[in-house]
Amino acid sequence: MTDSLSFDSLIVGAGPAGLSAAIRLAQLNPERRIAVLEKGAQVGSHLLSGALFDPSLLDVLLPHWQKAAGFPFTPIKHERFVYLSKNHSLPLPTPKHLSHDGCGIISIGQLCQYLAKEAESLGVSIITGFAATALLWEDNKTKVLGVQINDEANSSIFSSHTFLAEGCRGYLSEQAIAAFSLREECDTQRYGLGVKEKWRVDPSLHHAGQVTHSLGWPLQSSPFGGGFLYHAEAPYIVVGFVSSLNYTDPQFSPFEQLQRYKAHPSHKALFESGQCVGYGARAINQGGWQSIPRCDFPGGYLIGCSAGFVDSGKLQGIHHAMQTAILCAEHSLANNKRNLSKHIKQSPTGEALYRSRNIKPSYRFGNYLGLLITGIDQWLFRGKAPWTLTLPPPDHTRLRKKKITKPWKADQVISFDRLTQVSLSNTHHAKGSSHLQVDNRELTLNVNLVQFGGPEQHYCPAHVYEYVEKEGKPWLQINAENCLHCKACSIKDPMQNIYWTPPNKEGGPNYIDM
Repeated sequence: MTDSLSFDSLIVGAGPAGLSAAIRLAQLNPERRIAVLEKGAQVGSHLLSGALFDPSLLDVLLPHWQKAAGFPFTPIKHERFVYLSKNHSLPLPTPKHLSHDGCGIISIGQLCQYLAKEAESLGVSIITGFAATALLWEDNKTKVLGVQINDEANSSIFSSHTFLAEGCRGYLSEQAIAAFSLREECDTQRYGLGVKEKWRVDPSLHHAGQVTHSLGWPLQSSPFGGGFLYHAEAPYIVVGFVSSLNYTDPQFSPFEQLQRYKAHPSHKALFESGQCVGYGARAINQGGWQSIPRCDFPGGYLIGCSAGFVDSGKLQGIHHAMQTAILCAEHSLANNKRNLSKHIKQSPTGEALYRSRNIKPSYRFGNYLGLLITGIDQWLFRGKAPWTLTLPPPDHTRLRKKKITKPWKADQVISFDRLTQVSLSNTHHAKGSSHLQVDNRELTLNVNLVQFGGPEQHYCPAHVYEYVEKEGKPWLQINAENCLHCKACSIKDPMQNIYWTPPNKEGGPNYIDM
């Protein structure tokens, strides 16, 4: 790549938000020079979601999508919400405004490959395999002028408007948030970690379009979390478990929760009949309404999951990422600048996040009381209660002193160890390079290991972190080649001493069919 390129609009990240923004910009101004920069080797390779998708916005953005789309869309035919004990499943009622009527099961990677083709047909340039490593600034950091990328020449891409669409806990997005105080009028973000698998199962047990969400087992009174089981295009199902990262037990493992979840009697036979063919993990925004930042800043915009537009009530973010990205794209071209934050909060996305604003905070009182409070909030008040609950403290502050728990062991039939599953994620990184940085090695030993027993060994779903002996002393070994880019380490590290940075040479997982 040349040392410098210039575009009218630059989008960092080829996810649903970034590609929707690009398409809308090109539709409104066909002469505009637009580029999308994607760190993955191909569009979709680093994208992971459940994923339930509301196509209503796609009906507006690309009305012909049902005839032209090349991605599977399995309409939801039957939906269940259940509470699990160790051996039983109790059906729970779901308010109509939290149901998924009209939605379908998709692969987010395949969705974005379709969106990329549509964007390119409108003249958008899509550049894959290059990560944005730094923001380019006007003097004194008063305005963003573009980004620097990780090619051999450290090239620069300049733009009148830079849209940061990196997804949850974006590297440049967090820098822009800090530089422009975009959270000055909202709370800091809270997160969960979603761990997901794709299985090929016995066709006789497969029911296309069946969706199940659960609370309860294997979690006890905390943290907040739950499982999902979607029957996608036959003979595949996707199964996952989301654990809030505000847990206190330093030996808690989000990965282990999914492995235990699959053994529940209500669906164990499904996995005994099948074979796991895919695996991945990703951090998820859970702050909701209380954590919506200002999305416009000098020289650019914060869009999609970089800003945190996830509805914790419906467990959906794709539709809202697209909608808010379109609003920001339209705002960038408007002559009369309206108040963007107010406009977003008055949009259907803002209304949905407002209705769900008390769900996540309710569970700070424990899962049993949280379920009761949520029932009152969503059934009695339909999400419009005359109060707004505050979020729990930031996730990295929640750990308590280490304790000894009974070790868990995979059966290698329906539950597996982390290294076995990482092999199914098609993860690859350039040899000898590490995109995971530790600022102070002494802190990892004196605080993480001594006080908390090394929590990074447990929260990481890819066995990146392990303590080994080096020269007769403990040493934190970083197996960066395993990294799934889930961002859990940068979120949960108690001293905020571990940093995820963009990898070199298109490194990372390949989630296209997930």
